[in-house]
Amino acid sequence: TIVKMEISERFDPSSSEDLRGFTSGRTEIWKNGLRLFVDSPLIGHGRNSFVILSERRGYPVAASPHNEYLKYLTEHGIIGLTAFLLIFYKIFKDIWYSLKRTADPWAKQLYISYIAGLCGYMVGMFATGPGPSIFIFWIYTAVIYRYSQLDMDKIAVSVSKNESMPTQSAALQK
Repeated sequence: TIVKMEISERFDPSSSEDLRGFTSGRTEIWKNGLRLFVDSPLIGHGRNSFVILSERRGYPVAASPHNEYLKYLTEHGIIGLTAFLLIFYKIFKDIWYSLKRTADPWAKQLYISYIAGLCGYMVGMFATGPGPSIFIFWIYTAVIYRYSQLDMDKIAVSVSKNESMPTQSAALQK
């Protein structure tokens, strides 16, 4: 009974208008980030400045933003966030191209799973910090890119072999 009561109080939004309990203080941290962004929207405040500036300015919660997009926006401005997003766009575009070009079913599964993981990772960056998993992500991205290059080379070789082989009708004419 006590557990049920605690859970219902914790997860029932009608019992309280204060969302801080539901968001672990993230809404306050995000407000801090938006204030910092407004102060320097184009180029930001510099790398790793989010927590330091939040403390110096006396914001109620001075902690990591737990939102990579907001972190890039406040630390590197619109220019930095745009560059960050362009990297992900380029990765998505290249792997999508590889997916469309390959005929190998195993490669298709690999590319589809990578694209799904990339999309999930990008959604996850909205409410969490990637922490140490970011290294695993970039290593896996490098492996997928290399596989994609090898796969495209294999496709190019098979196409060039097919073009250099004489057709049956040409062989019969001789």
